[in-house]
Amino acid sequence: MDVLIELQMEEVPARMQNMAEDTFKKMFEAFCLEHELKYASLRILSTPRRLALIATKLPEKQPDQMIERKGPRTDAPQQALDGFFQSINLTPAECQQIDTHKGTFWFAKLEKKGQKLSDLIKAFIESVLTDFPWPKTMRWGNVPFKWVRPLHRILALINTTALEGEVLTIPLVDFTAGHRFLGKAESSQLTSIAEYEAFLNDNYVMANRAERKQFILDQVREQAKKLNLLWNEDFGLLDEVTGLVEYPVVLTGKIDDVFMGLPKELMISVMRTHQRYFTFSKADGTLAPYFAVSANNLTAEKDGDIVRHGNEKVLRARLSDGQFYWETDKNTPLETFAEKLETIVFHQRLGTLKDKRKRITHITRFLNQWFGLPQDSLRDAAELCKADLVSGVVGEFPELQGIMGSYYALHQGKASIAQAIADHYKPLGPNDSVPRDLMGIVVALADKLDTLVGFFAINEKPTGSKDPFALRRAALGILRLLFAAHEEFGKELNVSLDTIIRHLLNEYQQVNGLVCDIETVVSDVTVFFMERLKVTLKETGYRYDVIEAILGSAQGCTFIQIKRRLDTLTEFLTMHKSGDLLAGYNRLWNILKAQKLAPTDLDVNPSLLQEEAEQILYKEWQKRSVENLVLTQKYEAALVSFAEIRPFIDDFFDNVMVNVQDDNIRQNRLALIVLLLQSIKAFASLEEIVCETKK
Repeated sequence: MDVLIELQMEEVPARMQNMAEDTFKKMFEAFCLEHELKYASLRILSTPRRLALIATKLPEKQPDQMIERKGPRTDAPQQALDGFFQSINLTPAECQQIDTHKGTFWFAKLEKKGQKLSDLIKAFIESVLTDFPWPKTMRWGNVPFKWVRPLHRILALINTTALEGEVLTIPLVDFTAGHRFLGKAESSQLTSIAEYEAFLNDNYVMANRAERKQFILDQVREQAKKLNLLWNEDFGLLDEVTGLVEYPVVLTGKIDDVFMGLPKELMISVMRTHQRYFTFSKADGTLAPYFAVSANNLTAEKDGDIVRHGNEKVLRARLSDGQFYWETDKNTPLETFAEKLETIVFHQRLGTLKDKRKRITHITRFLNQWFGLPQDSLRDAAELCKADLVSGVVGEFPELQGIMGSYYALHQGKASIAQAIADHYKPLGPNDSVPRDLMGIVVALADKLDTLVGFFAINEKPTGSKDPFALRRAALGILRLLFAAHEEFGKELNVSLDTIIRHLLNEYQQVNGLVCDIETVVSDVTVFFMERLKVTLKETGYRYDVIEAILGSAQGCTFIQIKRRLDTLTEFLTMHKSGDLLAGYNRLWNILKAQKLAPTDLDVNPSLLQEEAEQILYKEWQKRSVENLVLTQKYEAALVSFAEIRPFIDDFFDNVMVNVQDDNIRQNRLALIVLLLQSIKAFASLEEIVCETKK
């Protein structure tokens, strides 16, 4: 049997419709699985005013089920036995005695008749109304449940018959509605899914969201082609507009020339955020004086002009507001804006944005020891990067923070810091780019480090899935910035994370008088960063065991040194010599592990090395200076040198007894093993590597 369920309601916010489709589908799939209902196909349809489900070839009723019911022990009191048999309406002769590890119990097999599909569909609808996880809900009238918008009626059609009655006061009907302006308010009585879909098509409702989205996209691209322009791709806006219309018709409008001198991002933001307009660019990348709007209505040529001129008029007013703010802001010195940052609280316990500005300035000066940028320009970028937050344009369009600051800087002759101001919020997420110049990277690092350490200092750490201050995103952004500085500009922040955190906490103490448990904060932030680093490295494609090996010996390393070690070890493991490296290491490690020993204070006494094999091993280790190679970051040479010791390690274990009765000699031989291990363990904890050699 084929089933159609349509929830007919007031317009659902566009941002919730994708989630609604996915949730509706998953709820039906889970319901069918629970009730052993199979179907051939399942489709979800949605528009702003409806959410529908079409499933085909369901059974007329749920399959009958045999349920095994466990009763009391056979030696239970008679009253308990009688109660069990009465509850299942069976005699002892119709039940079974089964031995279990807990004794002998009565068991009964009961047949549960399957419910009719119509009853199950009603039950499903009720579960949807009560359990649907809308992000925001409301109440209306005397309806006993919450919903995203008022729900007027429900069409539930099984083959040719619509269910009657109501579910939680919402009437079950046998009709649907067409387009709000173009179609019929009600269809005639529907007797099939084909009739339902035909009525929607005839009444200007494109119920398939994917088809509606593609229809809008094709029209926008066609308009761009006619104008010989390029569409500024914005699939987020496309998705939103898809959720605003049932029958989209795309029209283009003209932007007045008087506004074309405004910053491109300001104009796009006005059109996108306030009007949901699509924008176009010329071949040279400059903004074209045209826009596209998707009307939810038929527009004949005459009516199209009316709609077009109406949208042009509204846009003219919006752009006039933006122009007013721009003209006012661009002539206000950024320094004047910056002084007003004291009126904005960053966080009650972390001070104002003026305090943050001061901390960022100090932090960039500290970081610049390793980046070597012009100090005066870097100081100006740090002091003015937040200045545009009190400007009129950013007050109206918060998404332009940083971008407008760069335009003000350019207008005021500060071109050297404009790009850093524009980019210092980057990266805003995994899909965002990093700042385009080194100054932007340094200011962004200072900003994100200040935020992350500050919130840890006041114990506002992420917990579980909750991260209200986006500290995980900040940490991942910091890692990307450090890697970008090294890979794109050849600069390395050659200082430990521990030192950076302590410097930041000192800034908070100096600027804000913040007092905290420094050691706890340093430990917590370090662990937090290492967790994020693992995520980043795994996503980059490094083996998990290689990551564990390197991080297990990374104390005091910078993130760039860690990455360099990862690259070296990853490459070395593909070489033939890696077998000698791991075999030698694991023979040493296994002996130490068997002794349940992790000594770090044992010194080798050369005079106690009695056997030739141990004397040779000690001399070979001294000759190669593995630990010094690690300290001087000659990682590949260190690995090769340790691998070359492998034959001498084998000879040592083949010819020397470690656990001799003489305690001094035994301790000295263990100390030799520790010495060898520590030399390469300064690079990586190779016991973490998963390989055949370890088996």
